[in-house]
Amino acid sequence: MKKFLLKTHRIFGLIFLPIMLVWFISGFFMIIGGFPHASSSWTKKRGPMIPKEIQPHLEGQYTSKKITYCAFGWKEITEYKSSSRDTVFLKKILLEPSEACDRYAALLMEKTPMEKKLLNDLDTWIPWSHKRPLLPIYKYYFEDGTQLYISSVNGEVVQKTTPKQRWVAYFGAIPHWLYFKSLREHTSTWVNVIKILCLFSLLAAITGYIYGWMVFFKAKKRNPYKKKAHRYHFFFGMAFGLVVITWILSGFFSLHHVSNRFAPKGIKTDVASLWQPAPWIDNNQKIFPSSLDGIVAMEWKNVGGTALLKISSKDGSHRIITASGQNDVWDEAFVCSRFKELAPKWKYALTKQDDHTITIKANDPGDSSFVLDLKEGKVLRYLDNEKRLNNFLYRGLHSFKIGSLKSIPWLRNSLLIIFLSFGTIMLFSGLWITIKKRY
Repeated sequence: MKKFLLKTHRIFGLIFLPIMLVWFISGFFMIIGGFPHASSSWTKKRGPMIPKEIQPHLEGQYTSKKITYCAFGWKEITEYKSSSRDTVFLKKILLEPSEACDRYAALLMEKTPMEKKLLNDLDTWIPWSHKRPLLPIYKYYFEDGTQLYISSVNGEVVQKTTPKQRWVAYFGAIPHWLYFKSLREHTSTWVNVIKILCLFSLLAAITGYIYGWMVFFKAKKRNPYKKKAHRYHFFFGMAFGLVVITWILSGFFSLHHVSNRFAPKGIKTDVASLWQPAPWIDNNQKIFPSSLDGIVAMEWKNVGGTALLKISSKDGSHRIITASGQNDVWDEAFVCSRFKELAPKWKYALTKQDDHTITIKANDPGDSSFVLDLKEGKVLRYLDNEKRLNNFLYRGLHSFKIGSLKSIPWLRNSLLIIFLSFGTIMLFSGLWITIKKRY
């Protein structure tokens, strides 16, 4: 048994130890930041405010869901019952896409770009296959090192990166999650590659950990090895091997969802119509602000039969307007009556967190829990046993986002750094042994 474990540990360790070492070293940079993504809030803050001349269009014949801005001007996104989507530009496009995107880039960054390239394919910072319909994309380079991507198809910001974000991602997210464009754009292949690497790395770690304990119990000394590299590998492997195994396993579960065979699923689908806004809204239900001053985007919703308008302002704040003028879209009585109507066979308990937030816990097989924002009429968080299990297997075990550690970032990051440091020493000593062929 010992020989089998040692041989398996050697073979799979030789092949997959460099991968595990890269995962641990890149983990330090992942604490600083992940892969960059364009922020819609940043775009809204930098974009123009809705001009008054658009007001007649808002009250026109369209059954719009929201109005926002892009490189081609103001647009009204219209969604019909059939779920088909149509975009109506409220500002006549007088410019070619290239010139329109140039002006939009300068507006957002408040400076003229130094260089521009037209991308006909994805690149390192937009490696996702679902971005292909947005090609070709204009890539702008600015003096401070910022790079901005704007689609020539719909005029929207696709990506924005800074030099710091790119350097952190080069040493962090890209090697940690194998975010290489040639691999990442093929989503299913990328997922399968990571899963396979995790499983074989897990095999190397588990066999080494079991072998280490067998040696430990039979040895007369606590550390039976004389050579320094062997002693380091044995000591840190015994002390932190379980952490390494846990991290590899939780990395696997980040891409592998555990089904409800192991944890019952809740009743979210049964009460979906309570939480989700209607896909369209009649014009006679539309609500309009008294003034467009400071507004950068508007979105209409029909939530649980209540029509509302969500307004985004230049300063990044949001506010809700309802037809009745009430401060909250929902109240406790409405939520309770709707819950009884849509899920009549399940009992529930309601807890008030603050003036605008409540929690509903249902007595269903999945122990469903809804955290509701009464002010905006939306679900802030939904959990059932299946989701709790998957959150624990990945976020809890991989990033220590569990319990009180979630609210104490300095402690969570300190633990991550300590475990990453000792794990790196263990892996590096194993690599050194492999290179020197002294095992």
